[in-house]
Amino acid sequence: MSSSQQNSFSFRVYWRFIDEHAERFAPNPRMRSIVSGWLRRSDANKKMVRESARQFLEVEVPHST
Repeated sequence: MSSSQQNSFSFRVYWRFIDEHAERFAPNPRMRSIVSGWLRRSDANKKMVRESARQFLEVEVPHST
């Protein structure tokens, strides 16, 4: 996997984490803008990020799903 592909997948895994913990992070002033940015994304974009992160984690970290 190239460095740019790795970064892309890492980016998607990051956003998956934000998505999964948005309710917990939202009250935190430092995280609020990050959560808001995620929530403003289109449903199609969020779906693509979730699916891509899921696929990556299945291959790279089989025990995580």
